[in-house]
Order: sequence, then C-alpha cells, then structure tokens
Amino acid sequence: SSNGEYNLQISRLKLEDSGKYKCSTASVPTAEEAVLTVVVPMAGPPEILGAELPLTSGHELLLRCRSRGGHPPPRLVWYNGTREFGSTNSPGDTDDGQQSLELFSPRVSKWDNGANFTCMADQGFPQLVKPTGSSRILRVNWKPQMKDGPSLVSIGDGDTARFFCDVMADPAPSDVTWIWRKTNGVENVMGTSSILTIDHAHTDDEGVYICKASNMFGKAQREIRLMVKG
Repeated sequence: SSNGEYNLQISRLKLEDSGKYKCSTASVPTAEEAVLTVVVPMAGPPEILGAELPLTSGHELLLRCRSRGGHPPPRLVWYNGTREFGSTNSPGDTDDGQQSLELFSPRVSKWDNGANFTCMADQGFPQLVKPTGSSRILRVNWKPQMKDGPSLVSIGDGDTARFFCDVMADPAPSDVTWIWRKTNGVENVMGTSSILTIDHAHTDDEGVYICKASNMFGKAQREIRLMVKG
C-alpha cells in the first residue's frame, strides 16, 4: 500500500462544474463526497414590480419582487423597515425562470404612508456575494379627517371666540371653509382658513360653526356650538 495526497484542480470554473466529487483508489476506502457549488452573482439587485404609486387608502397593495439571474438561486425576503414581512420564497417560486416573491396587503391606510418595503436577495454565500436589495416607499392618499376637539364652546358676552379646524389629509385639503348656522337655521360663510376668530361675541353670534374640508378623495366636517352668556 502507499500513502499520498491527491489533489484535483479545475481551471476556469464554469457553472456546469457544480456537483459532487469523490476521490477513490483501490487501496483506500471510499471517501466522502465533496460538493462544489459554483457561485454566479446576480446581474443586479432584485426588481420590484406592481403597485402604481400613490395608492388610495382602503385599496389593496400587491408588490412582486423578482431576482435577476444568479446561481444558486437567491432566497428572497420582504422587510417592512427592519421587520421581516410575510414569508420567504421557495425554490419553485419562479417568474419566467427567476425567483419571485409577492407582498400582499388587502387594505392600506394612512398609517402605511411612508412605509419602506425592501426586498432582499441572498444567495447564501456572503463571503463571495453580498446580499442585495431594492426598496419601495409607499405613498398613500386619504380623504380629510378631523382631529377631535370640543363640540361646545361657552364664553361671556363681549369675549373672543376662537375655533380651530385641525385637518389631516394627503394631499392637503384643497378647500377649508367655516359655515355659521345661526339659531334661525340661516347659514353664512365665515372664513376659509383653519382658524376662525369672532371678536366681541354677543348672543346674536350663537349657533353652530361648521368646519368643512375636502380634497380629491373625499370630504369631512366638524361642528362646534357656541354659547354666549349674557
């Protein structure tokens, strides 16, 4: 019998060289197999498809992440900020031969505005190919919403009444209007800014003051009743 070291060297590796290799001689028991994986980097970061932005509050969100070549096929993962979102892809999740992973939300809201969704692609050999990703920042439009406030304001005769109309909307309201509904039911337009001031108020200024706001996605209003003590 003889002892020795037997090396195999493969020059100019190609993808087809991937596979299992085994050293075998008549005088040495069968050796363990060595697995060779030829890593081919992806052509670039994954692509994110779908979801024309901006979205409208209440609508669904569907994004598709698709890899761009590479061997071994990358593992795809969606993140919402730094938090993993949903499941990862399996080897069979292919789109035209590329790895593919969908992100779906049945209903987006104003709270999703500005969310940063990132798709990361990892081929599993970070010392050779670093994971790479692509991001999509959501823009969600919603109709005006009024912040809570007092529904009744009571002041003394001759005092100043000041009403605030705090509106949240995206895009910003195109129109903000104050309406004064007098005690006799007659309505007058009082102003077109978020703050309405009535100096030296008297009992004939009593009634309901209504703030109305609108944008292209809808409208909202809030009512405040004014009482003046004589």
